[in-house]
Amino acid sequence: VTLEKGGQLRGCIGSYEPVNPLVRDVVQNAWKAGFRDPRFKPVSSDELADLTLSISLLSTPRIMSISGEQELIDTLVPGRDGLILAGAGKKAIFLPKVWTSLPDPRQFVRQLKLKAGLAADAWPADMKAARYTVETIG
Repeated sequence: VTLEKGGQLRGCIGSYEPVNPLVRDVVQNAWKAGFRDPRFKPVSSDELADLTLSISLLSTPRIMSISGEQELIDTLVPGRDGLILAGAGKKAIFLPKVWTSLPDPRQFVRQLKLKAGLAADAWPADMKAARYTVETIG
């Protein structure tokens, strides 16, 4: 679930994999996006009229058989692929809509690594990548 205010991210929380029935996940993640996203202060009642909400339904992530970062960069389809990176005990995800602000595949991957808490130039030996697509509502 993504919240935006004036076209800028205001909160985004979701589940990589289904845990609960979809309606429960959407409700819980909408609340978390507004009140528990650690990057933002909780949404105030004054902001409600200015917020837009979208729901991204992820396809089943497909593990990518890649040998390293450059092959990942060469394989990604900007604008279509969402990406999950996991390595060194850390994990992060970018929705396909992130391509609008990070259109360069190298920067897309490096910023996702930073989001995961990895160094931008890191490529842990156990790094795994999975891509997916989304259907967006809202």
